[in-house]
Order: sequence, then structure tokens, then C-alpha cells
Amino acid sequence: MEQISEKRLERAVEHVSDYWFPANPKLVDKIRTQLQDDIQTPDQFLDILATLKQDFSLFLFVFRELVTLVKREDSNVQVKLNPIELMQWAGAERLIQVFDQHGGVISRHRYEDSDTLQVGRIQEMFVSTSCAELLADSYHLDSEAAFSSAVVRQFGHALIAWNYPGIYQESVSQLNPGESLDLRIAQKLGFSPALLALRVMNSWGVEDSYGATLGLEVPEYKSEEHYILDAMGSTLAELCRVGECLARATQGERYPDARDNWFVAASEIESRLGDTGLKRIQDRVFEVTGTFVEIAPEIFDLGLHDRYGTQIEETRIFEVEGNPFLDHCLPNVARRILDVYREIQAADASEGTLKQLIFEVVPAAKFQGGVVYTADPGLMHLMPQMEFGDVELRQIRAIDYSIVLSDADMVTLAFQSVEPVVEYKMSPAGKVVTAMAGMFGRSQKVGVLYLEIPEAVADFMRDDHVIHFQAIRHLLNDCLGLM
Repeated sequence: MEQISEKRLERAVEHVSDYWFPANPKLVDKIRTQLQDDIQTPDQFLDILATLKQDFSLFLFVFRELVTLVKREDSNVQVKLNPIELMQWAGAERLIQVFDQHGGVISRHRYEDSDTLQVGRIQEMFVSTSCAELLADSYHLDSEAAFSSAVVRQFGHALIAWNYPGIYQESVSQLNPGESLDLRIAQKLGFSPALLALRVMNSWGVEDSYGATLGLEVPEYKSEEHYILDAMGSTLAELCRVGECLARATQGERYPDARDNWFVAASEIESRLGDTGLKRIQDRVFEVTGTFVEIAPEIFDLGLHDRYGTQIEETRIFEVEGNPFLDHCLPNVARRILDVYREIQAADASEGTLKQLIFEVVPAAKFQGGVVYTADPGLMHLMPQMEFGDVELRQIRAIDYSIVLSDADMVTLAFQSVEPVVEYKMSPAGKVVTAMAGMFGRSQKVGVLYLEIPEAVADFMRDDHVIHFQAIRHLLNDCLGLM
């Protein structure tokens, strides 16, 4: 079986190396023109490299040809420079040699014949590389190394999207929340995108260790030595993962975890680049995709710029006008709360958002169940309006709040208090359960939210639960449209 898999991988390497993935003909012509000019200053050569970085197919093609050229000159030499450093070492003369040998023919594929999934893969590369470049300084890394790493990590995906489009389509369409696209592809092809990229580079004469130092993660193909070498690229990999999360967030129709990826990426970017970080990445992506929109506007201009603008604006709304406890919630809980706010923003307060709070946010925050009470001023009772989950400590009944005694029911005490009331009690099943209750309403008291925390969770998450309770209580006000 292992021999069959190895032969399948060898055939795949030959196939993708032959067909590659499409290059932008406008940029190919532009570079050929630049190389024909009399290059006399470093700035002129840097302009050529900047153009190369705008086309990933062309960038990796030139990298391949230069590695081959170096190996031809000395078969024992190890390539240790990152792709941009290698291009700088090569200089204009070697680049001219590369283009003259192939006459500008880079791939058998064309963008004009591609589908939106294939183009979406290139869009992801633009987003992840732009993000990596701009984040590099905050990670104390060279921006050129960050760009090179981001491209190499996406290399295998691009080759598969163009040369195995059916398998790529199936893998994307069958993705479930929390599932890895790489794992889906590996199950169908017998190898991961990262392993394919590594073996393609091996075919040029590049050692495994080179991929590791660029943050290319191939866990199924590592010896102990490779794990040591991989540590050298771990920070690059960490940096690139932020850009990859951001890239997936812009492809919401393909990735079921797009919103989760957005939250993770946006938080990291703003913590490192400040409030303008997302806008800077947006502008960079818009700048470098300009020529691609020109060659195939009907398939490439998928509103990437507008998507960023909308999501950035949503983030600002939640930060400025939203829930004051949101920033202190654990990430998985904050993401669920943000989802509810998006629904509120789209459709105003509704029964649907209240159900989303109860059946998605509450379980994510590890509460086992609860009750929503509303006050009836005529009867001076708190009336149970909605029970959900597993409530162990109380019978669901109306509660008199007309007289507040020292030993009053905690729900009554909570209705009279600004802060939540917390109790620890033994359940009929002999377990210690934590109960929390808090008044909701703004200009006037409306009712009480009561939630229970199971023993196993309460023992080690009490501080987080107070924050989560406060965030949920605030969200309940917003779901009900209380002013």
C-alpha cells in the first residue's frame, strides 16, 4: 500500500510540474520588458522583483528555474536562501536566461478557463501573503522571508486546485465545521497539499529541511532531524497562519468556519498593527490584485475589497457600540456572541436571535440550562417565560418579589440588585451545582436571567463564567431590543 501511495505521489509531482498553474500574461510581458531595459540601478531590479511578487505562478516558476540553475552549476550545493534572496543573488542576467529559455510560457492553464474556486485559491494567496508581509516586523521577522513562506505554504493548494479540480471541488463542498481542507484533500488524493509541495521542490533538488525553515508543515514526512529543523520555521508558520485565517474569512461561501477565522485573524492583526492594521492589509490586497482584475474581471473581481470593508465596519460597530464584556470572553464564546449581533444588525431584535442566544451561546459558555423570568408588576411576581437545558436546583414557578427578606429566593434578590447573585448548592443527584442570576433591562427592570453551571465546569472556570454571564445578560437586552 505504501508503494502504491508513493507511486501515486510521484505521478502527481510529474503531472503538476508539467501543467503548473496559470500566470498573468500582462505581468509576464511586463517583466520581459523590464528585463530588456538597461538595468543600471538597484531600484530598477527591485521593481522587477516587486512585479514578480504580484504573480505567484510566475514567482514560483522563477524560483524553480533558479534552483535548477544553481544545481546545474554545482550539484552539491544546498539552497538555503529564501526565494527572494535567491532572485536577488541571481541578478538580471540569470533572470533573462530563465525567460529566454521558456519564451514566457509558464503553464498550460489560463485564468480565462478557470472557475471561481480556482480563482478563490489565488485570492487566498494574495490575502495571506499581504498579511504576512505587513505582520512580519511585529514578529521580528524579515518581510521577504514572511512573503516567501506564505507563498510556499499555499503552493500545494494552488497546484491541486488547477490540476485536480474535481477532487478540490469535492473537498471544499464536503467541508464540515471544524474540519481541515488539507485532511479532506489528503483522504481523496493520498497525500496532503504540503507534502505535494515538498516533493515538487525535492524534484528540483531542494532538501526537506528547506521547506521546514520556510514554515512548510509536513507532519507525515518528518524524521527527528526534520522536527529540529522545523523549529527554525515555527515562528514563520505561526505568522502565516494568521494570514491564512484571514484569507479563509474572506471566502465565507466555501469555509463553514469563516467567521471563526475572521475573529481569530482580526484580533491578532489589530493587537499587532493597531486599529488601522486590517485597513492596511485591505489596501495592499486591492493594490496587488489590480492587474488580475484587468485580465478577467468577470471571474476575478469577486468583491474582495468590499468584503473587507464590510467586515471591518462590523468589527468597529461591535467594539464601539456593542457588548462591553465581549473583549474579556473566551474566543469561542465571543465568536458565538458576535454571530448573534450580526443577526440583530441584519434583522433587528427577533425571536430568532433569542433562540440563537439560548441554544448556541449559552452551551458554548458551558452553562447547562436556565430560565428567563419576566416581572409582572400587577401580581408582583417574576413569571418563568422560557426554560431551557437541564435545570437541577429549582422548580419552575412564579416567584414573589413584593417583599425581599434576607433568606429570599436568589432570583428575587437578583431582581433587586445591579450585580449578579451567585449560589452553590447540592443537586438532588448529589452534585454541587453553581447557579447565577442577574436582572436584565435598561431604563427599567424587565426580568431575571437564571443559569446553572455543572460541577465539573464550575470547579475551574468560575471567573470566566462571571464574565460570560454578564456578556449573555447584556446580549439578552439587545436581543429583546430593550432601551
